[in-house]
Amino acid sequence: MASKYLSDDIPARAWVVLKKGKLVAKIVVKYPKDGAGVVRAQCETRNEKGEYELQNGKAGGYGYDKTTAALAGFWIDGHRLADHCGQVEPEAMDKAARLLKQHMAGKLPKLPHCNGGSTEMREAAEKIGFRWSNWRSDENHPHGGCYTSIYPETGVERLSCLGYTVIQVL
Repeated sequence: MASKYLSDDIPARAWVVLKKGKLVAKIVVKYPKDGAGVVRAQCETRNEKGEYELQNGKAGGYGYDKTTAALAGFWIDGHRLADHCGQVEPEAMDKAARLLKQHMAGKLPKLPHCNGGSTEMREAAEKIGFRWSNWRSDENHPHGGCYTSIYPETGVERLSCLGYTVIQVL
């Protein structure tokens, strides 16, 4: 009988997610043997009742990050994982929109468009699990230009930004 757990096969990658040293999630990603098929992902978490929950994802096709796409939509400790340009929990999207609006209005410290910006601004985005994108030069802007977009960090990187310890174990 086939197991419902991807970890019973040999996965290509696996992570454990910890919060203050306590296990929050186990994530396994299995790649196809030929490298061109469907990438499958599985996430094991516990709900509020302490019961295990199993989430499954998959992504196929060519020419993009299938691992991140397979992880997109997983909920871990109240946070939703996103793929590139994806959506996360509404509260975080609202915080990011407010931060972008302040930045575009020139109300935040200058964020240079080289090397990801100033430490202060980069940390403001990372604190909510986001990153700046799409610089636009503008001589009328107080800082000579601004980023026009802010996106959620992708996959398990978002959890790291939010203060979780993410350990790749395979």
